[in-house]
Amino acid sequence: MQQFKSILLGLHGENKGMLRKIYVDKHVHIENCSSSEQPIEDERIFSYHDLSFRFVGTGMRQPERMNLYILIPQKVLGIGDIPYSVPCEDYLLRILSPQIARLSKILENDRKDSREKAKFESQTVNQRILRRSGLVYDENRQVFTLRILFRMPLINGTTINAKSGWKAVRSLLETVELVLRDFDREALKRHLQTWQYQTEIRKWLSENDKIAFIANESILPRQDGSDLPMGNAVPFASPSDLEATIPFSDGSRISGMALSPGVTVITGGGYSGKSTLLDALETGIYHHVPGDGREYVLSCSDSMKIYAEDGRPVHEMDLSLFFRELSPELSFRRFSTSCASGSVSQAANILEAIYAGCGLLLIDEDSSATNFMIRDALIRRLVQKEPIIPFTDRVRAIYEQLGISTILVIGGSGEYLQHADLCLLMEDYRIQNVTGLAGELVEVTRGREPGFQEPLSLINHRYFKRPESALPFYIGQSVSVDKAHYIQIDGYTSDVSRLTALVSEEQFQTAAYLLECWMNNCTEDDSECLRAASELTELLFQPEIAEEIQADNYAFPLWLEEIRPMDLLAALFRMRGVTIFG
Repeated sequence: MQQFKSILLGLHGENKGMLRKIYVDKHVHIENCSSSEQPIEDERIFSYHDLSFRFVGTGMRQPERMNLYILIPQKVLGIGDIPYSVPCEDYLLRILSPQIARLSKILENDRKDSREKAKFESQTVNQRILRRSGLVYDENRQVFTLRILFRMPLINGTTINAKSGWKAVRSLLETVELVLRDFDREALKRHLQTWQYQTEIRKWLSENDKIAFIANESILPRQDGSDLPMGNAVPFASPSDLEATIPFSDGSRISGMALSPGVTVITGGGYSGKSTLLDALETGIYHHVPGDGREYVLSCSDSMKIYAEDGRPVHEMDLSLFFRELSPELSFRRFSTSCASGSVSQAANILEAIYAGCGLLLIDEDSSATNFMIRDALIRRLVQKEPIIPFTDRVRAIYEQLGISTILVIGGSGEYLQHADLCLLMEDYRIQNVTGLAGELVEVTRGREPGFQEPLSLINHRYFKRPESALPFYIGQSVSVDKAHYIQIDGYTSDVSRLTALVSEEQFQTAAYLLECWMNNCTEDDSECLRAASELTELLFQPEIAEEIQADNYAFPLWLEEIRPMDLLAALFRMRGVTIFG
């Protein structure tokens, strides 16, 4: 620490470009030197008690903007071996981030000119336990690396205010050390135990051919405008004939409703809780923190919620599964549009999800196109020339031929009852299994129609062609994500507001970052979309490339959070101006 203090205070009043003395910046370029003669310096690592820290620059234009990495040895936690790295990372970031934000607020409120104050922030967390770039565990070195965006204070915007910077860095290290010394180790154990239970439930679902589990006593409703459990909500209770008990490795067990593959219809009156149940199943792809209310609501990780999205682009797709040919001039086998209708967009969303490996479709009639979802017997007799093949005519075939299940929320039509393997009725947030009654009603009306027998026509390959441009994308100037959830890369825009599996700003920023990498580096050899998306998301948090990712000079703070390949694909397929073909 004394070495760092000596170097930094020696720079007081110097031009901000001299900040490179406290870090090795890959972007620093010395004028009048050839590339082979550019100086190579040793990495500067400083120590503070049991901690160590270092700085990495984010670009030569603004050397005062840096990444401060604080390295936390595993032994400091005093918990022995790390059984699961992701929940440990999550918990540490969860306890450190609020205290760092508190310290930042204290330093902001002093009387100095704002330009002379250090500014810093760490990544925030939500109710999900995910891999995040703000704190990463390196198993080989047995160290946690906390990343802080740090802006060194300047005098008059050009010279280094080293005294204020030194004070801020020292206060940060003291804060981290204090939190690590006094944190609740029992709370960490509960965090790890909850993660372990969730992992074991997912394993049980896979081994017992189930697609979802909702534990008894779960709190499904959320408080208005938040992601927190609603107070005084009705706890979930499974119908007795759907209840399963899952044993855990420590001898404890948990009971709740286990859903089997097939076609499931959730029905009920308005405000009965059916859409809330579907929302809980959608977020069940993630592990949740203890006390969330939904921590033991888990669904298969390849679930996708499907919407109608009027106006989205569709890139050269075969929609013949849901549309008949009306004339040679209007072909749905290689269909493209810059402004899709509700029915076309919903069909495209389903086919893209299937291509991406989706195993469970989640559909709510309130956010669907009616003419895509149903067409009753009277309309079928009256309207003879109709290109749309409704989802009712395909939902069984999608399961029977492809093994893809569907859970539908339906409140206004009985068309799906004849296709359902399971029918659930919600009343006042209480659930009943009414499959038998629904079957009797179907028998009284017309009986079950046969499933679709012909082989389904599906998308097997999708290819992305890199935009042709004389200039590369300008990292940090061309990538943005606005609060309405539009990703913009140069002149290319993707509306991702209906990708509701993405639950945080950091996940949208991650999608933007990966799309920019994709568009910048895609070659003909790796242009197959599913393979490229899988490779990009897999590499995201590997320690050897993590620092390179963090150093990019984006216009927004680049906090990365784990996303699935299918969500990255969905963002790409919604991008205007690019070329995607099958």
